[in-house]
Amino acid sequence: MKYIVYFLLLSTSFFMACSSSKIATNTPFKDDISIYRIKMDVTDTISDENIGEEEIAKNDTLEYIPIDPEKDLNYELDQASLLIAQRNQRVVEEQGILGYTIQAYSGTNRQIAEEIRDKLLITYTEPTKRGYDRPNYKVKIGAFLSKIEANSLFILIKKDFPQAIVVPELLKSNMEQYILDDEE
Repeated sequence: MKYIVYFLLLSTSFFMACSSSKIATNTPFKDDISIYRIKMDVTDTISDENIGEEEIAKNDTLEYIPIDPEKDLNYELDQASLLIAQRNQRVVEEQGILGYTIQAYSGTNRQIAEEIRDKLLITYTEPTKRGYDRPNYKVKIGAFLSKIEANSLFILIKKDFPQAIVVPELLKSNMEQYILDDEE
């Protein structure tokens, strides 16, 4: 019984604390926020009528201050972007680019893998390679940066090799062919 009384007192005090002391009305909310606006004293900067237009134009121009190129923000951003580009180039040359190739065969028979590789070399101009990933021999053809690029060759290969699939692979790339030389 004692706990029930405490519970009732506690719940009553909770509901009274949550009740609003304002009375709801249907009038729209109004609050004057004009006191927070910045007030500007607008005065005519040129009050003398005798000043000529040439002097006004001379006063309106800004003084040219040469900027030291090594202290310019764009210079710093260019240097940072060059460092990032060099790091990315080194990573690509060491690890390669994530691309796609078409795996025409994967199995344990070396003879079949070599026959499929020879047939692909004769039929298609794309680079073909045979690899061994224990316990399977794998024959792959092509090197593409996206699946969409690989799709046209994949459709042709799929006719002769129904087990062919497009697989992701790290492609080795020579980045020197993509670097632009400075034109002089």
